[in-house]
Amino acid sequence: MTFRGRWALRFLVFGGWFGSRNLGDDAILIGLREILRRVLPEVEITAFSTDPEYTRRVCGVGAVPLRSPRSMLGRDAARGAASYLSAFTEADACLVSGGTPIYDYGHMTRIFYFGLPRLMGRRLACFGIGAKPVRSWRGRRLVKALLDQALLISTRDEPSRAIIKALGVEKAVRVTGDSSLFMEPLEAEAGLRRPGAGSMSPSRWPRYVQGFSRPTTSPTITRRSPPRLSRGYAFPLPGRQIILSARATRWCSSPCTRSRRTTTGGRSR
Repeated sequence: MTFRGRWALRFLVFGGWFGSRNLGDDAILIGLREILRRVLPEVEITAFSTDPEYTRRVCGVGAVPLRSPRSMLGRDAARGAASYLSAFTEADACLVSGGTPIYDYGHMTRIFYFGLPRLMGRRLACFGIGAKPVRSWRGRRLVKALLDQALLISTRDEPSRAIIKALGVEKAVRVTGDSSLFMEPLEAEAGLRRPGAGSMSPSRWPRYVQGFSRPTTSPTITRRSPPRLSRGYAFPLPGRQIILSARATRWCSSPCTRSRRTTTGGRSR
């Protein structure tokens, strides 16, 4: 693995429906960006996106077009696959993020994306992921096998953790919360003005926007860590490790003596 400068690392992120203008997925990617930049100010993040230009502009990270494995089996398969696989080869590590990349269908696509990092010699981590029930016999075996090869696994909530553990995954699975919790909130007045941009009349705003459109409304936006988020993960890389949690995120330059640590109140133990 090559380190560019003292802090520079490249992460390839996938798992969310980035570029689809889904506000939840955008928030997750922005929050993940904030987590990594707290630890590595010069980190380079690239995400697979259905609309790379939109993802670059809105989420502030690099983006490459998302493609299905089937699309690389056509006449120009070799050329398309080479350009697509370069995103994996140029990354130092791959992060599977939320929303919900674990469910009981689309297993061939999941094999492709979870398996490529291993074939390319890249570390794979699942951080803050969501999971839906996997009931089929084939799905349970495949998902378990793919998750067992991950360096670490954490979920966005307790139900997702329970689903993953029910598959028989032996690796520790912890709840670290949704990455969108790390988004920096807009000032209340700035947030109220933004929906009115353009020519749309306030009477035509969606109901959830109308509820916050009156000048007398001044919501207080706070960030509160949900319960059970005091435990975190160490993401070991050669000679270094990244500690990720909802309460403490830091970079350790000393060699890793343990592959996993927990943090409570910002202190390792």
